[in-house]
Amino acid sequence: MKKMKINKQIIIRVIEGGFFDSGKNLIEIIDKLDTMGFTVNKKQKPRLAQLLTQLCREEKLEREKLPKSEWNRSGGKFIYNKKKQGDTNERTNN
Repeated sequence: MKKMKINKQIIIRVIEGGFFDSGKNLIEIIDKLDTMGFTVNKKQKPRLAQLLTQLCREEKLEREKLPKSEWNRSGGKFIYNKKKQGDTNERTNN
């Protein structure tokens, strides 16, 4: 049986299912994907982080940087939340 790779559509399905309605760290995201049958090993963590960053850029997710003291415990630097309808992006194009 061929392994399915984690892709953006899988993460969007998780977003639409309400998982990101409250903030989730990388460990919680990996655990959720594991319950769905997608195993994320050490080599795949960077790919998952790239997908999450891409979804932040597409304004489907937003992220908040954690204090450095929490990085090891949470599995990464950020907490990810679903982007709320009506939130404005304050970035400027320079």
